[in-house]
Amino acid sequence: MIGWYFVAALLLGYGLGAAWAGILGNVLQNFFGMFVGYLVYLAYLRFEKH
Repeated sequence: MIGWYFVAALLLGYGLGAAWAGILGNVLQNFFGMFVGYLVYLAYLRFEKH
């Protein structure tokens, strides 16, 4: 997904610098999404036990 955002930034004409600059934000967004998803999964497991 991060790679596609990189390619899209290039194709939209933002340039190589802007495409590289966007990678960090995309990585952080992915890690945050995985973290929240894991917390929701743990909450679901606790809910199913009761």
